[in-house]
Amino acid sequence: MMILQLLINGVALLRNKLYQLNILSKQSFDIPIISIGNISMGGTGKTPMVAWLCQELMSSNIKPCIITRGYKRKSSDMIIVDTAQKNKYTVDDVGDEPFDLLKKLPGISMVVHKNKAEAIKAAINVLDIDVIILDDGFQSLYISRDIDIALLNHKNKNILILGFGGASQAIYYGFFFKGYKNVSVFNRSKKAINIDGANKYTKDYSLINSYLIKSDLIINTTPTNPLSKKQINLIKKTTIISDIVYQPKETLFLKEFKFNKKIYGISMLIEQALPCFKQWFGFIPVVDEALIKKLYKKIKWLKL
Repeated sequence: MMILQLLINGVALLRNKLYQLNILSKQSFDIPIISIGNISMGGTGKTPMVAWLCQELMSSNIKPCIITRGYKRKSSDMIIVDTAQKNKYTVDDVGDEPFDLLKKLPGISMVVHKNKAEAIKAAINVLDIDVIILDDGFQSLYISRDIDIALLNHKNKNILILGFGGASQAIYYGFFFKGYKNVSVFNRSKKAINIDGANKYTKDYSLINSYLIKSDLIINTTPTNPLSKKQINLIKKTTIISDIVYQPKETLFLKEFKFNKKIYGISMLIEQALPCFKQWFGFIPVVDEALIKKLYKKIKWLKL
């Protein structure tokens, strides 16, 4: 099983790199695309995430369309589901997970087809929609998207948080209450982490090497790079790297990772702002690449 996973990881890394270098080309579409997928094999709550995101968008009068392959369905035809036709399709037509989504989401649009690029074209041409939700999008790297949402299997993934200031504590408690079990916090001084009345403690950086080797996600909450070159070389190329600092975009910490998938600080800034925006204006805006570029220009102009 370990050899199979290593082979899968190797092929995935090569494929990702070919797309990053534009050796393999991507298809772009004139509509915002949000991709939801999992980093690893096995269930990670992808379908509930798709359902939740669609509900949030529809509550803000944004019309999403789910693009899905329809795994294990008996039909191979392209199925285009608009809001008026959703009750005419069966599990055999669309697959079990898409069928559950149709039942849970009144008013949802969906296109089911193995070729997701063709499905997106059909959705744009036929349906009245504002945004595409690309189900299992990490299997479709040939499609250019505005946002990637990567889901982790919380039962066995190892998460490292560097630093233990206010933002770090919020991130830690967020993981804890979402059910993530293997979360380790490293800090220069020993600090208590109070969980339901019982204290856990941050770990010293002198103990970090063995944790770096098996890490799946590393989040830096310090203003600098707390790791040495030797420690950075211990980290797998499949480990996701994040830094909560949003200016500059490529922090000293992020610059050390040439091949890893990165989550930039602007994501945290935006996620903090969205609930406030909804409270003030009554809807959540679509966050796409154009909006992120505007924010970066504003941040650079303010010299934050």
